[in-house]
Amino acid sequence: MKTPTLGSDRRRTIRVALRAALRLLVVAVIAALAVVVWNERERAGIEVSLTGFVEALRRVVEPLGALGPAAFVAVLALRPIVLFPSWVLFMGGGMVFGIGAGIVFGLLGALLGAVLGFVLARYLGRDLVVWWMGPRFAAFLDGRWGPRLVFVLSAVPLVPISAINFGAGLSPLPLRRFMAASALGLLPRVAAYTTLGDSLLKPASPVFWASIAALALLTLAPLAARIARGRARPGASNGNGPGPRRGGGHS
Repeated sequence: MKTPTLGSDRRRTIRVALRAALRLLVVAVIAALAVVVWNERERAGIEVSLTGFVEALRRVVEPLGALGPAAFVAVLALRPIVLFPSWVLFMGGGMVFGIGAGIVFGLLGALLGAVLGFVLARYLGRDLVVWWMGPRFAAFLDGRWGPRLVFVLSAVPLVPISAINFGAGLSPLPLRRFMAASALGLLPRVAAYTTLGDSLLKPASPVFWASIAALALLTLAPLAARIARGRARPGASNGNGPGPRRGGGHS
């Protein structure tokens, strides 16, 4: 009876060691890719700013012709690896491709990037995600993830998209439901930033101010809904009721 147990323990140890080695290899590849991308950015003289990025994007995309949109989608899809700000890419897409095409390409790239971040988090595990994102995201990753939370957070411009993808990937949420909620939530965010990018050089136009209003609405909508729910609770309006609990909740 002892021999099978020892053999089983040995096989389990080997599997754990192989899994850990494979995870370290994936992290090493990601880190190497991030270094290459960053070095190429410096060599090309690309600034980490909207103006510098858009000019660099135009120099890269326009000579590619029909392959330009594919390159833009690929950059967006790989964005979670280098944690580049998504809003810069969305606005750059609006300035280069226009509103309609910019929204389509931006949403497709963002959704592919969301799936990539989700799968990486699910495979690599919590410790490596916290190491990659930073310790301040640890509490955020512990949320009670579901399709509704993914949808709301994906639509709010202030919430980092990579944190949403990694947090959902560490939860039991199925990939199919995550994709549906992420696509629906990302659509208004992508549309607002793309429209803003397209009209950025025309600040007096109604489209510019409409995009600003849309971003403000997306940012304030969850807070307004939370306040409305608090007022709807019995006794919340007159101060006699128990009111919202402090701490221990998940925002």
